[in-house]
Amino acid sequence: MAYDGNKLTKVEALKALAERVNNDFITKTEAQKQIKQEVAQAGHAKFEKVETLPEVADAQENIMYLLYNEKTKHYDIYAKIG
Repeated sequence: MAYDGNKLTKVEALKALAERVNNDFITKTEAQKQIKQEVAQAGHAKFEKVETLPEVADAQENIMYLLYNEKTKHYDIYAKIG
């Protein structure tokens, strides 16, 4: 569906869109929680905090490496795939 960005819209349409987004999509926090639960239930992967990432040859496929990101103040997750 194409939209003309130069046209005004009705407040009612914006409210309906906001409600649909609120009802149809999960929040970032909910998504992260769900991902953690699924990984934990899988039983084959575990988390490991590291100060530096291992070399690819030394990384293990069943470990999710948590590397602290000074810029975002959160941990970035790295995993060996394949």
